[in-house]
Amino acid sequence: MRKLILGAALIVSAILTSCTTTEQASQAVQSRWMGQSADEFFTKNGPPASSYTLANGNVIYTWRGGETTRHVPARYAAPQMQPPPLPSFGSNSNFGKPAFGMPQTATTQPVWGRQVVRTETKVENPQPGVTRTTTVTKSSGASIGWNPPTSPASQGQLLSPARSEQLSCELQLTADQQNIIRSIRISKDTAGAGFSLSRCAEVMGVT
Repeated sequence: MRKLILGAALIVSAILTSCTTTEQASQAVQSRWMGQSADEFFTKNGPPASSYTLANGNVIYTWRGGETTRHVPARYAAPQMQPPPLPSFGSNSNFGKPAFGMPQTATTQPVWGRQVVRTETKVENPQPGVTRTTTVTKSSGASIGWNPPTSPASQGQLLSPARSEQLSCELQLTADQQNIIRSIRISKDTAGAGFSLSRCAEVMGVT
């Protein structure tokens, strides 16, 4: 039991650790790339999407990456399940008892249903002094079968329809005349494709 609890705690901890925010990702990117060469950044992560040269000779680069599509399924409220109506009880009803022919042991689970058992006894005298008795038992009935609704229309109220989300990360870098990164920031970020709250964290390898 203690191993199961420890294992569950480790899984939850790993999920929470992977939920990096945009702010955390931005701090990590700045710590990694401030003062580094812009050429090194573009060599590692791909070329910039655009650039703009300032009057002082510094260049502002816009970099984009991590474009992908995530499909989000529809969400439904939990359906309100109504139990099936109970069958009527009669003198020959076998409701709540084990089905006919099933051994009644301590592990036998009740079969919920209505079952009628008819027994017919036939006595014959084929010859003097000999009596032959034949007993025939006939069983008929039906169990209550009720499955929870599984079709989308019966899954409860629609909370949000299925949709597709475009995921991406956008950074802006400012490099000086020696092409050294003097500032870098996340200008656009979406949710991650996995557990992360930041697509930039996933793309830039921030953990």
